Amino acid sequence: MSKSPYALKILSGVCKGLSLRIPPKEITRPTKAIVRTSLFNVLRPQIASRVFIEVFGGSGSVGLEALSCGACEALFFEKDPLVFEVLQTNIDTYQRRDSARARAIQGDGLILLQNYLTELCMPYILYFDPPFGGLLETSLRCLECLDVLKDTLAIFEHASSIPMPRNLASFSIIKQTRFGRTSLSYYSKS
Repeated sequence: MSKSPYALKILSGVCKGLSLRIPPKEITRPTKAIVRTSLFNVLRPQIASRVFIEVFGGSGSVGLEALSCGACEALFFEKDPLVFEVLQTNIDTYQRRDSARARAIQGDGLILLQNYLTELCMPYILYFDPPFGGLLETSLRCLECLDVLKDTLAIFEHASSIPMPRNLASFSIIKQTRFGRTSLSYYSKS
């Protein structure tokens, strides 16, 4: 795979300004800067004691931003081998600047997630950013089936045109933010 251009930057925290590579746009849809800024303005007060899990890793920009803002660890899942290569490069680039704990798993996060959650003994944040036009319903069902800790926060990045359920098993929606065609929906385990 040819090297992808640097096109994203960490927006805040200890690695602010660090450039990240992005996979080809035909394969992924990077989270926009305005969405990441809003997300971490909401999460900053509670992120320091949590593991941030990016279920659809992509470039890793959201999870690496979480580390930069103080998350104690980041875990990424990425199914596509070409995208996984870019993700691993970005993690390596990040770790050359900050020795934060980050690991990437190549595979389907919706299938592998529960096994990794059982290994964690600290609170975590689940971030679902499935490809628009597919996998949102599967992601919602996945969350309903997970055995998670009481104070788990799950966040979905999705098309604004899609209505999100108010409740998912033991989760309830606590906040929604719209950014044009993209929205974030925050769910807390009740």
